[in-house]
Amino acid sequence: MSPFLAASLWLLAGPQALPEQPRVAAMPLAAKNIPAETAQILDLLVVAELENAGTFTVVRPADIDALLGLERAKDAAGCDDVSCASTIAQALGVELLMTGTAGKLGDELVLALTLIDVHAQEVRRRAQVTARADERFYRDAVKRGVAEVLGRAPQPAPAATLSRLTLRFDTTEQARSFEVRLITSDGQELGCGEPIDVGSGCTLQGIARGTARLSVVSPSLDPLLANVNAKSDDETLFYTLREGPSLGSIVCWTYGGVLLATGIALVAVGASIDSKGMLYGGAPSALAGGALLYLGFTFDGKVMADTRRLREDGRASALPFY
Repeated sequence: MSPFLAASLWLLAGPQALPEQPRVAAMPLAAKNIPAETAQILDLLVVAELENAGTFTVVRPADIDALLGLERAKDAAGCDDVSCASTIAQALGVELLMTGTAGKLGDELVLALTLIDVHAQEVRRRAQVTARADERFYRDAVKRGVAEVLGRAPQPAPAATLSRLTLRFDTTEQARSFEVRLITSDGQELGCGEPIDVGSGCTLQGIARGTARLSVVSPSLDPLLANVNAKSDDETLFYTLREGPSLGSIVCWTYGGVLLATGIALVAVGASIDSKGMLYGGAPSALAGGALLYLGFTFDGKVMADTRRLREDGRASALPFY
């Protein structure tokens, strides 16, 4: 058959319909110990990943609410067995059902997904991934979870660009030790292998560019929590860790000192001019001030740090203490 004749027959036959993509319903995630708004955002991320796969027609959670009704959709959230999936799938007219749960356990987000083939009456695949309980890392967790439940290798994340920042920690506290942890912008955790005390220090390098979260803890003290901006500049930040007063202690000492000084002044002036009113007014003020001063010593202390920066050009500068 000539090519011309073959082309003519194809045109006469008309365009061939493309095979229809299977329909998958992305059920709302069952939220466990996370806000409803966070679960809704995770729903949207799951839908986006399914659509990016390019092999499904996706029925979104909002469409499911409209088709099933809001209350029934809530009841169906988290359904991960074939029997309950069959009923839902028939109502939605889909071949596949994606269900799951998202919850917070300690300092981790746990995302569990299940893909159910309704026609075959079987669970195709299950996936469970975890991520740090920080919203910056939720998108990557969803990518990994959807890729795993679809049986695909997730796209590797681009390598983080490292800053030239160096952090150095030491302390002059004789009776205390401090544990340092740094969560970088790409989710990596850096830390000192041993607690920091007078005889040992610690240096952290290889920090991804961006905002990192610094945490320093010591027994019976409120922790130090601070953001560290890791830029491309070649600089070193020095942290001298120490015990400091808590905010409650500072407030008590400030107001207690004012009341005590006022009361003593009233008593002194009242005694000199023989004014019983000033004496009677000053004594309670002095007593209240003394009580507040004492109360200030009952609060737990706080981890604090005296900081300074050393730049590439050798210039050093003091920074506000934490």
